Amino acid sequence: MNCGQVQNGDIGERYLSAKLTGAGRKEFESHYFECDECFAQLEAARAAGQVLRKTGPVALRTRPGWVWPALAIAAALVMAVAVRQARRQGPPPQDAAWKTTPAATSSGPPLLLAEIQAPPYSPVVLRGGGDGAAQAFQDAMAGYSRSDWGGTNAALGHVIEKFPHSAEAWYFRAICQLLSGDTAGGLEGLSRTIERGSATPFEEEARYYRAQAYLLEDRRAEARAELDRVIAMHGDYAAKAQALEKRF
Repeated sequence: MNCGQVQNGDIGERYLSAKLTGAGRKEFESHYFECDECFAQLEAARAAGQVLRKTGPVALRTRPGWVWPALAIAAALVMAVAVRQARRQGPPPQDAAWKTTPAATSSGPPLLLAEIQAPPYSPVVLRGGGDGAAQAFQDAMAGYSRSDWGGTNAALGHVIEKFPHSAEAWYFRAICQLLSGDTAGGLEGLSRTIERGSATPFEEEARYYRAQAYLLEDRRAEARAELDRVIAMHGDYAAKAQALEKRF
């Protein structure tokens, strides 16, 4: 995928509205991780969308309702391109003398919550027996496929109360907490999963999602260290970790 295909196919808009799925989504993500221009435009459009969701629609008699979102996104894109061009040109000569040290504060986390994709889950056919933990877990995951993070989080919490050693419940509850905005709770659950090491099949992916949680809190050094561990494991999440690490 190239920049022309992204622009002509409205790929960015389809990605942000969750209409881009499957191979197309993966191909676009691989492209914008490497392309500064498309990445800047996507982040600007995402930021504009967040502002619009917070402020609500603006009514104007002489213009249809869709104009304001379009103008807001367009303004954000123009600003992103202007900033990019200014960085390429460098500071004016008269400012070069004092602009010799980096800013003390960071520019904010390089990862937005909307970018975190939930790991796949497929229910299995249970044969019964055991202590009932597997059935309780599967019942609690009923809302996961509907992106009901809050409801699934609460249901998995009840499973953990009854079956505190359920690795699946701890891991997927942490994911639901992360996706519902409870980054601290997600970090705690992911850390509990990782502490079990080889006793759980979720260690590699739990480390990847913990790196994302660290980025949400702008803890970049910890995020980088976690991504390095994932890459060193040479598993299914190694390529994703490499791509994410290139962004900051």
